[in-house]
Amino acid sequence: MPRFLHITSLVLGLLACTWLPSRASAQRTATCVELRAEGLAEADRQALDSLLRSEIDRHRTHISTHGECTSHLVVELVALEGHRYLTARIGWQVPDRVEVEGTLEQAVSELLSVVLHNDPVRLRRPDQDAGLGGALHRWKTEGNTVWELELAELSGRLDQRFFGLPSVALHYRRELAQFSLGLRVAVASRTDSRPSYLAPVGLFNVAFEVRYDASADASTSAYIGGQLGIEHQWLHGPLRSDPNSSDSSNSTGLALGLRLGVELFRMTNTRLDLFTLLSLPAFLSRDQAHDMVKAWLPTLTVGVGLGL
Repeated sequence: MPRFLHITSLVLGLLACTWLPSRASAQRTATCVELRAEGLAEADRQALDSLLRSEIDRHRTHISTHGECTSHLVVELVALEGHRYLTARIGWQVPDRVEVEGTLEQAVSELLSVVLHNDPVRLRRPDQDAGLGGALHRWKTEGNTVWELELAELSGRLDQRFFGLPSVALHYRRELAQFSLGLRVAVASRTDSRPSYLAPVGLFNVAFEVRYDASADASTSAYIGGQLGIEHQWLHGPLRSDPNSSDSSNSTGLALGLRLGVELFRMTNTRLDLFTLLSLPAFLSRDQAHDMVKAWLPTLTVGVGLGL
């Protein structure tokens, strides 16, 4: 069975490498940028264009492009009576304007945070807000998809001994504002030979997750999540009736989970997730002959995730 766990871990890693890059930008709106700045030197124009595109890419809802685009952003820099103003509009919306009082970077950030939020391509109709259908529509059209590959250490205590197992997981979630719905598939397995004492050989867990972030827009945010899923536990150890003989035990049941963590670089294409996960199975691990184990096996997982 450990060999199966290693193969499963490898498959999860390969799937993550295949899916993560394509899923990361699928929900971001491709945006063309048109800059109008009469009298601005070419070098300054290029610098401003680069600043605009960088600021657009910083937002999780949009990504700048030079090719085909869904939204069209027009930005104009004008000077009037010794003052400079930035004006921007996207699609057919009414233009927004800010005065460049401090740095140009601050003005661009302030202006685009308003303009991109009001992009008509992403705005919903009033009749789409009502009921479950409206909520699902918002999750589909406005939500952001994140695929995450996690590496962690799963630990616990069994038969008065502490144990630790390396773990790998593939984590999918769809986030909207501060809430996320997700699915997590995790595998933990021993990397050495089976011990002579009673200990887990491997664990497999599939769980649905509901998560709440402390902030929807901050680059770094703490979060809390709850999980409900199915867990399978493989144990190996000596028999009570004959300590010189050993056997394996397989148990499956429902498991609850509590996840706490901090996610960093949330405004970029690559995120870093530091987390701890407490898993509470709603069943006892036991062998069929009741001659090896009958125990409750909660576990604590501490790890890091790379999300795109």
